[in-house]
Amino acid sequence: MARLTASEWVARENNCSEPEAEVMIEDDPDLEYDYYIRYCLQELNLSPDEIIRGFNSDMTEAQERFIEDFKGEDEMELEQ
Repeated sequence: MARLTASEWVARENNCSEPEAEVMIEDDPDLEYDYYIRYCLQELNLSPDEIIRGFNSDMTEAQERFIEDFKGEDEMELEQ
């Protein structure tokens, strides 16, 4: 199964269309952040590093926040 985009996931979670979800994400960047936490980390069980590698150079506010919150987490796990 292919990985959902943030707008696809928000649409699924809110029973709305993808264009409506895109507007919701623009209005509330926390929805995109929730996508990374609830869908990518928890549902898909991706590591923070795997998620961050998928970001491009033109990052959103949610992507920058995710990096701040999870930067180095994989390295810390390796040290323990």
